[in-house]
Amino acid sequence: MDRPKQPRRFACDRCRIYKLRCERVSTEGNSCNRCIKFGIFCETTNAQGLGAKSKTTQRRSAHTLFGDRTTMTPQSGTAPTQRIAPPPIEAQASAALSLDPHSTGMIIDPASSFPLNMMENHESPQSYDEITRSIPPSGGLQDPSELTVDTTTIRDHPETHRSTSGHRDLLELSANLIDDIDRLNGVNDSPTVSPNPAVLETATQRALSQTNVLIRILKRLEIEGEEDKAQDCDISDTFVSQDSGSSSRNPDVLFASTLITSYILIIRYWQKLFLHIKRLHVEDPDASTKPLPILPALLFGGVQATANLDIQFMVLLETCSSMIQLIEAYLGVSSSGVMRFTETVIEKKTLLHDPISISVRETLLSVEGLQNARRDGAPPLKETMRCMQEHVLSRCCRLNSKNKVP
Repeated sequence: MDRPKQPRRFACDRCRIYKLRCERVSTEGNSCNRCIKFGIFCETTNAQGLGAKSKTTQRRSAHTLFGDRTTMTPQSGTAPTQRIAPPPIEAQASAALSLDPHSTGMIIDPASSFPLNMMENHESPQSYDEITRSIPPSGGLQDPSELTVDTTTIRDHPETHRSTSGHRDLLELSANLIDDIDRLNGVNDSPTVSPNPAVLETATQRALSQTNVLIRILKRLEIEGEEDKAQDCDISDTFVSQDSGSSSRNPDVLFASTLITSYILIIRYWQKLFLHIKRLHVEDPDASTKPLPILPALLFGGVQATANLDIQFMVLLETCSSMIQLIEAYLGVSSSGVMRFTETVIEKKTLLHDPISISVRETLLSVEGLQNARRDGAPPLKETMRCMQEHVLSRCCRLNSKNKVP
């Protein structure tokens, strides 16, 4: 006996378009199992001329529509994209549904919190911004690329601010030092010409003031550098995934050059000043009796030491030596360099620690030494200060021997 011929059953539109097996339960009417599961109206069109989507659309839909995760891909390509890791393969194979294929809007999982009337309204689809605002905030991780950009911005901003501020102050200091050196070069230091006390006093005060300005800049840079390192430690604790070179800063060649240039100008100014003092007073046998104060405000136990020029020389030598020694400790200048006066070592963390900055420092100091020898053959600052110290001490010994009572 022949079995009754079953009527031909067509798959619903959604299952046929995405080439999924359409299973129906007779007790539930004509809706397929997938449409019943997600509460979507199941529509079956008997027309066979309904074409399928292109391969690109099918591949993208099959990759983005399975499971409970949401993947938003704007068609324009200009809006930001939110990507969340896809669910396991078992969840992908369980169900796959999408918006109506005739809609030109975005592709999204129907299991999300969109209302049914919005999904079926194909004539006036919502814009990308409206749909994005309707999505509830997700507790998942952000895009890793966004974390990388934010981390780099937080890390590099303090360094940029520090370099900009340091450049401005150091360039202003260098300009002032150049003007002071030019004024000192124009002074006639011939022993036959009567020196002007105001010029020598002003030059000495300017040298002390400009050196103090450089020390303050270096101290501020040291404090800002420690704060930047502490911030780097906080960032490395917050963001786990960092490459090996993310915490290192790129060396600023311009900043290192400006810093060493300011130091060289300080050395030039002190060298010019001490040579001027040496020719006028140290080499003059009658200098101790001349009323030419270098440090007029110098006090010893409340007594002004203006009358004793040798004491002022010694105080100025020790003050200059200590200040330059502190600057060299900040810059990491070797203790065996020709520009050091005292042999006492100050333990200080150098501001120039990367190989490129160290190379810039050594190159500029070497070129300065060669140019100084070619220009006028003047001795280094260390030798000038030591020669002045020996002259003053020997003259004090001669004066003491003359004043001794027999």
